[in-house]
Amino acid sequence: MKKRVVLIEDHPAMRLAIRSLLEQDPQFEVAREAADGHGGLDSVRKERPDLVILDLNLPGMDGLDLLARIHIFDENIRLLVLSSQDERLYSSKVEAAGAHGFVSKNKDTSAILNAARMLVSGYRCFPEKALSIDKSSDPVASLTPRELVVLRSLVRGMSNKDIAEELFLSQKTVSTYKTRILEKLNLESLVDLVEFARTHRLND
Repeated sequence: MKKRVVLIEDHPAMRLAIRSLLEQDPQFEVAREAADGHGGLDSVRKERPDLVILDLNLPGMDGLDLLARIHIFDENIRLLVLSSQDERLYSSKVEAAGAHGFVSKNKDTSAILNAARMLVSGYRCFPEKALSIDKSSDPVASLTPRELVVLRSLVRGMSNKDIAEELFLSQKTVSTYKTRILEKLNLESLVDLVEFARTHRLND
C-alpha cells in the first residue's frame, strides 16, 4: 500500500519540485497539497496521511503551531519540516513541536526524498550538528507539543478564554498548562515567559 502524503508549501514551484521528487518513488502518493497553514490543517484532518511535509514559514498559520496541532490531532502521522532557517536553531524547536525530521531547503532536493523514506520507515531525521547538542541544555525540548502551542499563544497576548476556544479546551485546563509551562521553564510570570520566547526565538 502506498504511503499517502500531504504537502504544505506556499511556493508553487517548490510544491511541484517536491511532488515530482516523491513520484520518483512508487511507495509515495501525494494525496493533497495546501499553500497555507489553515488549508494544510484541513487537508490533514480530511486525509489522515502517513506523512506530512511542511514548510516552517507559511501564511495563515505559523509553521510551528501547525506542526504541534497536527501532532496533537494524530501523533501517528510522520512530520517532516522544510525550512531555510538555521537548522542548528530550529531543529530542537520543531522536534519539541512533534516533528520527526528536519531538512534545510539549502540542501539538495534529494535530501527531502531520503528523509521522507527514513520517516515512513520509522526513523527520525535531524541534522547531525543539531543532534550533537545536549538536549538537557535546551529547555524548549522539555515542552510537549500542546504546551508549545499554549506558550506561543500566551506570549502573543491571547487570553486563557481565547486559547481554550481555539484548542477546544476548558479555561481551567489552559490555566493548568500555563502553570506547568512556567514550572518546567523555571519562570515566575507571563512577563518572564514573553522574554523567554523572545530569547529563544519562539515567535520567529
